[in-house]
Amino acid sequence: YMTLFNSEIIGDKLINNFDKTLLEERHRKERIIMKLHDAIENDGFDIYYQPIFNWKKNKFEALEALIRFKNNGEEFFSPGEFIPIAEEEGLIFDIDEIVFEKVCRFIRNNDIAKYGVNFVDVNLSLLKLIDPSTVDRYVELISRYEVKPSFINLEITETAEGDEQYLSVVRQNISRFREKGFSFSLDDYGSGYSTVIYMAEMDTKIVKIDASILWNAMKNKKYFTVLENCVRLIYCFDKDCVCEGVETEKMAEILMKLGVQYFQGFYYSKPLPETEILKFLAEKNK
Repeated sequence: YMTLFNSEIIGDKLINNFDKTLLEERHRKERIIMKLHDAIENDGFDIYYQPIFNWKKNKFEALEALIRFKNNGEEFFSPGEFIPIAEEEGLIFDIDEIVFEKVCRFIRNNDIAKYGVNFVDVNLSLLKLIDPSTVDRYVELISRYEVKPSFINLEITETAEGDEQYLSVVRQNISRFREKGFSFSLDDYGSGYSTVIYMAEMDTKIVKIDASILWNAMKNKKYFTVLENCVRLIYCFDKDCVCEGVETEKMAEILMKLGVQYFQGFYYSKPLPETEILKFLAEKNK
């Protein structure tokens, strides 16, 4: 395959050099695809939960559900690596629904309200969102598990510039979900994907500032201005603001001064499996 070769011209000849790195990347992708298919068929995913801190109330009020492959001592693949491949292969439809159902089961089995949690963020790919059957399917699942829709906040990311017809479908399905009692958040704001226009047009109650904005702001005054204006814009649109990637006390202090109310990051907690997150909440939300 020509894609496994690097080409260079030496003299008047085109020389193709075999690239072992490209071959390994191809094999790794093939292993991920196989593992995704196996996990979908054989319950091979775990859900971890990262708490979201409301510093004004000194309380962890929400959780974000994050998918992981079950750890069977096999090769490790991060979500940042396997989720884009799942989207590319069309497997994200099944994965989104698996995560959603597992979260519904978690909420039902553990009465998360008694731990002080108001809702759980669940990622919803835009490919799944524009599927006309998704709203009815998710409503059927929350009914089956007797979960109030207010306990679910669907998290979306705009990763491509769609035409007006595409955006119209997105808006219509968000509206249908909201009529059923679900809420929405816009993820990765400021990363270059989610634009001001998109934030203004989408009926979301929460906007999450991408971690990269915060991290760069700690090193660069220009990025600090970006962070400052992101926060201002979000509140101008009367939305709640969550900043991701909070890793130090200094970061938290800066965000407090900017008026950000909700923090998420390793400074507070890494993502935790079900049993550990419940212990964490029982201890922290006393």
